[in-house]
Amino acid sequence: MRSLIIKPARFRSSTAPDNQATVRAELDHFIADQAQAITNVPLTTVEINFYHHEVYCGKELIAYIAYDHDEFVTQPWLVMVNGKEEFRDTTPNRCQRFIEWHHKDGTLRETFPAPFKVPEVPRILEISFYDQEAFVGDELVASISYDHDNYQNLYWRVLVNNVEIFRDLRATRCHSYIKQQY
Repeated sequence: MRSLIIKPARFRSSTAPDNQATVRAELDHFIADQAQAITNVPLTTVEINFYHHEVYCGKELIAYIAYDHDEFVTQPWLVMVNGKEEFRDTTPNRCQRFIEWHHKDGTLRETFPAPFKVPEVPRILEISFYDQEAFVGDELVASISYDHDNYQNLYWRVLVNNVEIFRDLRATRCHSYIKQQY
């Protein structure tokens, strides 16, 4: 690895280009291009029900806003990204602002290379109140079921090939988890 030697200004020749400034300018240009690409795609919020909203950037589900029904919670509205709680507040509007702000500056979630083609969002088919299935086209990608034997808080679970991969209080949160992970 080559080390960069920076000479004091009085010894620097006026004809030698300043490599550090050039690299910094290229980095600033790259960051500005990425920020512009993010801000050009509008966010769309879809209300599943009063207590559950999904936030899309184009066709990609980037976050969801859900209501925490536990007692004595002072900030019941929460932002979930990839099945993890990222933010909590008193109103869904503040959660929406959090998503918009962090989406614009690129800190909402880990950045992954964008897929060439965004896949179809899985649709949820309700078999019964206790059993649902997520399909993409004719292919079954996951199942959501109510765990009758669980006496804790997390009653709903997501199963892929009969292996549990996620658990939550509400079936709608499991739906959003599947859509985000797909």
